[in-house]
Amino acid sequence: MSGLSGFILISLGFAAGLACYHWLIQTRISPDPQKNRVLNQQIDQLHQEYAEYQNNADAHFNRSQELLFDLKNSFNAIHDHFTQRNQIAEQNSDALIPPKDYAPKKAADEQGTLAESFGLKSFDLKEKP
Repeated sequence: MSGLSGFILISLGFAAGLACYHWLIQTRISPDPQKNRVLNQQIDQLHQEYAEYQNNADAHFNRSQELLFDLKNSFNAIHDHFTQRNQIAEQNSDALIPPKDYAPKKAADEQGTLAESFGLKSFDLKEKP
């Protein structure tokens, strides 16, 4: 009988150990439903924020592309405008006549007012005025 009672005691001890182990594992691994609900809400909120961020980034890059396209078209229009203006000036060579010097001169060999050296007098630094 002692062998049978020993076996029964060992079996009961083993069953009690399994029950305690199972109880500890359940309480540590699966938290309460309230905590699970909060965590799931946070995950859903993060997914929503990420999707919103992606949509905003897409909209930003699409708008940037449109603005760059408009800038390129404006640059081309300005380039065409200047090209047409230069072609008109080349056709009308009379429009490119340099300005004339209308200031009266005392002598024919005197420099006019549009000359680079007009009005500049040379002077010696050693000489006192």
